[in-house]
Amino acid sequence: MYSGPDVMDHFYEHVISESKTINEVMSRQIPLSPMSKEDYKRHRSSEACANCKCPFTHQNHKVRHHSHLSGEYLFAACNNCNLQLKPKKCQANAYFLPIIFHNGNKYDLHFVIKHFRKQYVEKSRQEGQKS
Repeated sequence: MYSGPDVMDHFYEHVISESKTINEVMSRQIPLSPMSKEDYKRHRSSEACANCKCPFTHQNHKVRHHSHLSGEYLFAACNNCNLQLKPKKCQANAYFLPIIFHNGNKYDLHFVIKHFRKQYVEKSRQEGQKS
């Protein structure tokens, strides 16, 4: 919590700092840990993707979907779903982080959006001048 001068600047910097921290965590990409006997049995007995519910085929085979943050096996997924469920990197080799604002009361949210846009444009110009 902050109250003082330049509230919007502090808020923007806090959001950017959180984004960088989340990006560092997401970048770790831990491989699949050894599966338990229960996980292995559940995977072998799966006949359809736990995500889309479609049966496995030779063209869209069964894979071991796991958390890239912990290495923990999650469920049997088809190859298509597994590739779509993997977090995607976007610009500047960073992960896309959606930011959701809610309960914006009347005109208040306008100031936040306007300030974020201004900061983003200024940052983009500075990075463009460095290259």
